[in-house]
Amino acid sequence: QNSQAIDSTFAKWLEKYLNYKGNWIEDMRGSIMVVATVITTITYQPAFSPPGGVWQDNVFEDHHGYGCNTTNPCAAGTLVLAYKFQATYLAFIICNTIAFTSSLSVTFLLISGFPFKNDVFMALLAFCMCTTLTFLGVTYVLAFAMLIPGTLYFKLFWIVIFIPIGVLL
Repeated sequence: QNSQAIDSTFAKWLEKYLNYKGNWIEDMRGSIMVVATVITTITYQPAFSPPGGVWQDNVFEDHHGYGCNTTNPCAAGTLVLAYKFQATYLAFIICNTIAFTSSLSVTFLLISGFPFKNDVFMALLAFCMCTTLTFLGVTYVLAFAMLIPGTLYFKLFWIVIFIPIGVLL
């Protein structure tokens, strides 16, 4: 009898929660703005401090598999890991740029003054937040993939890939 009362109370609470049509997004506006701003800062950082750094001097000899040579030197001020992991680094930059742009879009949407009760606005805001978080996660995985030492690459790569994917699922 006592468990039936608890089940009934829980069912009423769940129904009330699921039918709540309050202005939760307005309540969360400040928090979403902080999250979007932090993500913008995080994704902006690799432009000034890229993973692996930049070449300090021109390098004309092969430097541990980076492909530097006299006809294709590793030029000072260019991205170190872009020489060794061309496709992965390109994917990293693309994903990071998408996350950066999406987080800026969230910030612009929040300060734009659009009414939160507008379904198109809410769908756009949700899409931008999901895009931001997805590509931020992919960027994280790609950065790790480039930074794992060659001797540990095949041991750690799948862990770095599957743990974030498993957590998201």
